[in-house]
Amino acid sequence: MENLGTVDKVYDEIDTNSQLQVGLGATPYRGYGQLDFGVDYKKSSETKDTWDSLFWGGQYSFGAMRLSSGYNTENVTGGISFGMNSLSVGLVYSSTRLPGDIGSESYNQTVFTQFGYKM
Repeated sequence: MENLGTVDKVYDEIDTNSQLQVGLGATPYRGYGQLDFGVDYKKSSETKDTWDSLFWGGQYSFGAMRLSSGYNTENVTGGISFGMNSLSVGLVYSSTRLPGDIGSESYNQTVFTQFGYKM
């Protein structure tokens, strides 16, 4: 579940209703590295079609490097990260279609830096 809890202020532009989110993944055997595939289902009030609720993703790990990508009808992501032992660092690119007028093709394109520590 997503958006569980209480809201201190309600905005018409932000959907704060609870949303169901489930996922399924698979890791097929490979001789070199590790390949992961996954799909997430996230139903929200804004998605009209079942295909819009699915997010497809994949990740390939080889040594210290990890490549990742994801796609749905509103969002495309891709990234690379490097990690050793418990520390990791990476870059992630995301392009998200912004809601607006019908036929509008406005996108929010962002590059994130990622720092991680695995406990």
